Amino acid sequence: MLFLHSYYPLTHNSNIYFYMKYHYHTSLDGIITLSNNLQQDTDTLKDNALYKIIYVIAGNLTIIVDRAKVTLSSHQIIALSPYQHIEVKDTDAQYYAISFNSNFYCIYGHDNEVSCGGMLFSGGVFSPILDLSPNEYEVLDDMWKNMIKEYTTIDSLQEEMLRILLKRIIIICTRTARNIFNITDESLPTFDIARRYNLLVDENFKKKKYVKNYADMLNCSTKTLARALDAYDLPSPLNIIHDRIITEAKRLILFSDLSAKEIAWELGFEDQTIFCRFFKAKTGNSVSNFRKLE
Repeated sequence: MLFLHSYYPLTHNSNIYFYMKYHYHTSLDGIITLSNNLQQDTDTLKDNALYKIIYVIAGNLTIIVDRAKVTLSSHQIIALSPYQHIEVKDTDAQYYAISFNSNFYCIYGHDNEVSCGGMLFSGGVFSPILDLSPNEYEVLDDMWKNMIKEYTTIDSLQEEMLRILLKRIIIICTRTARNIFNITDESLPTFDIARRYNLLVDENFKKKKYVKNYADMLNCSTKTLARALDAYDLPSPLNIIHDRIITEAKRLILFSDLSAKEIAWELGFEDQTIFCRFFKAKTGNSVSNFRKLE
């Protein structure tokens, strides 16, 4: 078990702000980090195994997610998956960022506890910006403060307390995300089909490319699945699979040195030609042209 906390003072507009980073590393390679300065925390930004929750306390924060500009304002929060490439622009915002890996808390393994996979955390293009109510941000502020206290309390219970606080933060975010779709107790079963479908696509899109594969895993018909997605104005089941493949293809093109043949193999295409045709049909660009344009 490793424990580290650091402070970096910065003078700005005659005020002194303290940049902080708390890092906890378990004996089983679990990681959870709390920082208010991702701009300087390049190791965390580059670690593609980390989930991230970014919460803006005050001001505006601009981040680049997979080359798309996203601006967060006061009392807004966003959850990002390991798949997503993030840059943080210079900002005067006050914010917290929690980063953790699956060895510390596996959102898929604990889906029955937090129900956030496929909605709050998604490897696709959907990363909802959550607006917190006054009550929600008061509760969340307490969570951050309690987490800082736990980082400075070194005993045999520290790891589990950090995990409990992380889970509570995720649950608060999940509840807020549900409000986007006006989820009620009555509509939750239908929404859960849509959410779990996104979750399964995230986990299996490289190997399973047919809607029926996922309908069978969800123990429902393809028509039931389509109706569940349509109820929340989500893309069709097939389009979600295709969008997830294209999103991953773009990431590999932009952020790796893999050739078109290697990317095709990575995404489960047996033939490079089939992949290249699919990519051009969906994006209007060849793989080589897309890399040059970006």
